[in-house]
Amino acid sequence: MEGRAIMAVSERDPKTLLLGGGYTLQKLACTLPEGSFVITSRSPDRCAEWRNRGWIAESVSIDSPDDVNALFTNYPSLRVVIDSVPPLPEETTKGVSIVANAVRNSSIMRLVYLSTTGVFGVDDGSVVTETTECHPQSPGGKARKECEDVYRTLSERCEVIALR
Repeated sequence: MEGRAIMAVSERDPKTLLLGGGYTLQKLACTLPEGSFVITSRSPDRCAEWRNRGWIAESVSIDSPDDVNALFTNYPSLRVVIDSVPPLPEETTKGVSIVANAVRNSSIMRLVYLSTTGVFGVDDGSVVTETTECHPQSPGGKARKECEDVYRTLSERCEVIALR
């Protein structure tokens, strides 16, 4: 928290959590009103850069229940989660399971997961549509499909969308 003014929770009312501040979510953050979102990274240096831009940024590791639970506790106004964090190499669904558990105890209304067309397992150039069944072949496609499945267990709790 060094170098950053601490605001009371009432002064911060972000509705959107950008989980994993890679290229795509940084581009999205540039289009959102300042103060309307929290963006995360495992890198404290990256978070410091974002805070200097006026963004609310938190250093979080999604494989840490303490980090994830603190994030949801500190920002009770969150209503939307957009997750772009890639699956963990060793324990594919560990991070999304931790996030899903935190969502169950929150006011989240919508969860958007940035997945991949690799979940379809189609590599012959044929057309893929909403009705194409998932048969992932690659390790990455299989991992993303497993993560989608964990998040879909929340469908009775909130709207769950997988973008492929």
